[in-house]
Amino acid sequence: MTLKFKGKQLTFKDTYALISTSLASFPKMFGLSNIQKEIYPYNHFNKVNINNIGTILEADLYETKQWTEEQFEIFNENIDKIENCRIDEFHFDMKAYCVFYCNQDVRILKQGHSKFRYMCLEYLNINVDKVISAASLANTYFKHNVYSKIDNLKNMEEKLENLFKELFMEED
Repeated sequence: MTLKFKGKQLTFKDTYALISTSLASFPKMFGLSNIQKEIYPYNHFNKVNINNIGTILEADLYETKQWTEEQFEIFNENIDKIENCRIDEFHFDMKAYCVFYCNQDVRILKQGHSKFRYMCLEYLNINVDKVISAASLANTYFKHNVYSKIDNLKNMEEKLENLFKELFMEED
């Protein structure tokens, strides 16, 4: 979907249709350094902390999988490096953490997509911004590098079409 906003053109794409993997695997997959998918307490937001104040030691309490000690360390480090996120020794600003988390996801997606686009341009001579899915990427590659190399492909296509018409249209 493309739209204009304040004089700029914005394009929204379903990158999962093109790169069907989690953002957590992007850094390793695309060789991205100094960036990682962060941890977020998805199920921590509830009626008690609706005021955006979260309890650090209970952050993973309602998660389907409890966090490891290392994940808690990363979570605490993130709270300390995000401006105004730590409220006190036991509490954090959930909105500040959420903004950090979402921005990190956008950075990972942008860097991964840029690397993927560069690789496809370099090795396949295909701009992934012009395709919508992995299937359309494969189809574009085959159209340019396989089908176009077969001289009598059009003749074969017509013969197959006629054969199918004969086989399936005679029954009417």
